[in-house]
Amino acid sequence: MNRGQVHTGTNEDALSNRYKGVYTEFLFGSERFARLFGMSELNGFIAPLTPTGKSSLVPNMPWYYSGTLLTVEYLTDPANVRAILPADIELADEQPGAVAIIWADWQSCSEGGAELLDPIRSQYLEAFVVVRCKKHGVTYSRCVAIWVTKDFAIARGWF
Repeated sequence: MNRGQVHTGTNEDALSNRYKGVYTEFLFGSERFARLFGMSELNGFIAPLTPTGKSSLVPNMPWYYSGTLLTVEYLTDPANVRAILPADIELADEQPGAVAIIWADWQSCSEGGAELLDPIRSQYLEAFVVVRCKKHGVTYSRCVAIWVTKDFAIARGWF
């Protein structure tokens, strides 16, 4: 809109005209973006989103896993566990100093199994550390550190 012009449409109209032809998914969300600009709805579990969703770094759920794991469990001073927990999470009643370190060699796939045709999309290594803790009276294992070798495993882990 030029200086001195009166805008009588909605803010959405103004944004639509201002950003016409620019990738503005981050401003509007995929459904609103598609509606505003007359484009196909973008699909996929996580970016990159496309009309078919096939380019998504992570395929849609459910995911299935197969792997080899090595787990080492030990007890430490509960004060060590307390030091790495957020204030609103308590130590577990039983074995409050319990720690487990897990190394895994994973194969994963989605419902269709297309990732199995290309190992780079389905195999990864992982190591993580969990401690026993409690929140609202329920005992959990909380992951306090994790390492993975593939970006799709990191992206899927945010879910």
